[in-house]
Amino acid sequence: MKQDGESYRSKSVASAAERALSESLGGPVRLGPLQDVWVYPDESRRTIQRAALLEAPSGAPPTVIVKRIHGEDPFDPDDVRPLGGSRGNGTVSWRLRNEWTATAFLNRFDTDPPLAPRCYGGDMDEGFVILEDLGTGERLGELLLGSDPGPAETALLGYAAVLGRLHGATAGLEAEYDRLWGSLGHPIVRIRTVEAQILRKNWGRIEAVGDACVVSWPRGIAEDLERLVVAVAEPGPFAALTLGDNFPANDIFVNNRLRLYDFERGQYRHALFDGFVKPHLLPWRRHRFPEPLARRFEQIYRSELARGCPEAASDDLYARAALEMQAAWMLRLVDDELRTAVHRDEHWEGELPEAERATSPTIGSASSCSCTISPLRPSGSNTWRLWLPPLGHSPAALPRSGAPRPASCGSSRPSPESEASVIGKQ
Repeated sequence: MKQDGESYRSKSVASAAERALSESLGGPVRLGPLQDVWVYPDESRRTIQRAALLEAPSGAPPTVIVKRIHGEDPFDPDDVRPLGGSRGNGTVSWRLRNEWTATAFLNRFDTDPPLAPRCYGGDMDEGFVILEDLGTGERLGELLLGSDPGPAETALLGYAAVLGRLHGATAGLEAEYDRLWGSLGHPIVRIRTVEAQILRKNWGRIEAVGDACVVSWPRGIAEDLERLVVAVAEPGPFAALTLGDNFPANDIFVNNRLRLYDFERGQYRHALFDGFVKPHLLPWRRHRFPEPLARRFEQIYRSELARGCPEAASDDLYARAALEMQAAWMLRLVDDELRTAVHRDEHWEGELPEAERATSPTIGSASSCSCTISPLRPSGSNTWRLWLPPLGHSPAALPRSGAPRPASCGSSRPSPESEASVIGKQ
C-alpha cells in the first residue's frame, strides 16, 4: 500500500503489529501503547517504538521494538531501488527488506551473543518490522569519545571480533540469503552492482579532469580499475553479509556484550568493504589508532573472518583484498571533492560534528587521519598522486584522559536505546 511520508510515519500500526506477532509467536498477542524510543540522548523517533506485550504465548519477550524507516521519503512496497531515496539512500521498501532479511537470516546462527536482534516478523504492506528490544547501553562511538581509554580499547577490540564473526559466519551463504530476501515478495536487488557502476562512473570523471590537466596516467591503470570494479561487483569467497553502514553508533553494549543493529543498508558485499577498510576513511575519521592497537584490531577481525572465509588466512589474498577495497573507497569518496582538490589543497574531514572535531586522542600517540586530498593537481612529474591512510591504521577518535565528553554524552535525557528488533516470521 503506497503511503506518503507523513502518513507512513505517523499512523498507528499497533493492530497490524499484534497480528504479525500473533503469527510469529503462535498465539494471540495484545500490545501496550507504542512509545517512541530515544535513539540518541537528544532525539527520539516515532519510527522506532517500544511496546510491552500485555498478553502473549509463553516464552514471548516482555517488550519488542516496532521499526519503520526513518526519513521523509514516501513508502511504496514495490519500489525497491537501491539509490531511489533521498540523500543517496535506497527507497524505504528496499531498506526495510534489507533490515527484515538480514535480521531474520542472522537469527539462524547459534552465536553468543547473537549477531543481530531477533526478528519477530513484520508487515511489508504496512511497512514495518518487529525486532528484539535490546534495551539501553553505551555505543562504541560514545566509549571512543569518552575519558577512559580502558573501556574504549576493550569495546573497540570487541567490535573487531563481532564484525569479523558476522562476515565469517555468513561467507558462502549468499544463495540462502537471496532466497530469504525474495520470500518478501520481490527478487533481490543488489547494491554492490550499483556500487561497482558508481566506481566506473567516478573514474570517468577523475580521468576527464586529469586529461584536462595533461596528466600522464600510469600504464595499465585501466586494467587495474577493471579488476577493482570486478572485485566490488563479484567478491568471490570474500562475499559476506555486511552492515553497509559501518558506523560506531550502530551497536550497543549491554551487560558487557556488544550487539549490532541497523541493517537497512546491509547486503552481501566484499567483507572488507566495511570490515577493516572503511574505518580508514569514514565514519571513524579524524584520528588514527596507535599502530599496535590497529594491528590488534586487524588480527582479531581477520582471525574471525577466516573461520568462514579461509582465503582471509592467506597473507597474499588478504593483502590484495584489503588494498582493492581501500582503493574502492578512495575512488568512491574522492569524486565528491575532486574539482575543489584540483584547484587548491584542502584538509577534508567530512561532516564532522563540532564535539568530535574538538576531541583529542588518548591511547598512545595519534596523528590526524582525516582524508587529505592533497595534492590532486599534477605534480612536477605531471602525474597524479592521491594521499590515503596506509593499510594497518584505523581512524577513530579516542580522547585523552580528562578530555571533555561531548555535550550529548552528559545529557540528562534518557539513555540512548537500540532500534534493534527483527522479524522472525518465515
